[in-house]
Amino acid sequence: MYDRLAEHFRQIVPPADYCSLRFVRERSELLSVRQNVLQPVRSSEDTGAMLTVFDAGGMGYAATSDLSPSGLRRAAEQAHTWAQQSAGRSVVDFSKIVLPPPHGEYVSVEHIPWDSVPLADKIELLQTECTRLKIDERIVDWSTSLWHTEVESLYLTADGGRVQQQFRTLVPM
Repeated sequence: MYDRLAEHFRQIVPPADYCSLRFVRERSELLSVRQNVLQPVRSSEDTGAMLTVFDAGGMGYAATSDLSPSGLRRAAEQAHTWAQQSAGRSVVDFSKIVLPPPHGEYVSVEHIPWDSVPLADKIELLQTECTRLKIDERIVDWSTSLWHTEVESLYLTADGGRVQQQFRTLVPM
C-alpha cells in the first residue's frame, strides 16, 4: 500500500518549492467491563493524508481521506493555492527554510501482539479484575478496560524523503 501511495504522490506533486505528504492510519479497540457487566466493544479506524506545500515564500496545507490520485491531486492543488495566497503575508518566509529530505523507519516493540490473544481471554481478564475492585459497599462505580491503538504513518517529500513509523500501544485502565 505504501508503494502505491508513494507512486500516487509522485504523480500529483505541484510545481512548488516544497511538497510533503503525511499519511496516517489509526485503528483502536476498547474493551471494558463496568460494574461486572461487559460493555459493547468499541472499534474505530481513521485514515487520511495531509499535504503541505511551500511556494514563493507562502505555505499551505490540505487534508483528505480520498487517497486516490484524483483525491490527492485535489488536496495538493488546494494546498498549493493556499501557499500562493499566503505568500508575502506570513510572519515566516517559507522560501528561506531548508528542509533536507528525511529518511527513517521505526516500529514499536510489541511483546505480545494484540491479535494473538483471543477476545474471550481479554474479556475474562477484565471480568476477573473488575470483580476484584468491589471491595467495599461504599464503592458505587468501578470498571476495567483495555484500550489498544495501532498508528501507522508514512511521511513523503517531493525531493525523495521517506519516513515510515508504526506505533502500538496498550493502555490498561
